[in-house]
Amino acid sequence: MMVNDHGSQVYKTFEIGGTKRMSSGWQANVSFSITKQDAPFTDLQPYNPNSEINTASNVWEYMGKVSGAYTLPFDVMLAGNLSASTSDHPAADSADGCHVQLLGM
Repeated sequence: MMVNDHGSQVYKTFEIGGTKRMSSGWQANVSFSITKQDAPFTDLQPYNPNSEINTASNVWEYMGKVSGAYTLPFDVMLAGNLSASTSDHPAADSADGCHVQLLGM
């Protein structure tokens, strides 16, 4: 028998970001968000002895990103990205790290 859950999960997020548009040969984007996740244990399977294992989640998660570009002499553009997070999903973290690219015009 399935019982409707009354929805006791709560997510609260604070997010801030900024952009500096291209001028004087450089540009930048910055963003940061932090989320408080409160997902208490709810027993929707009362006859399953494993239903209480690793089900409650009361954590803080954060994500920050910085990217920028600078125009070098001879119109060569240097760009970089930095991303960090506490995500539980490895696919979402595949872009983490610092990447530098040289782009010609």
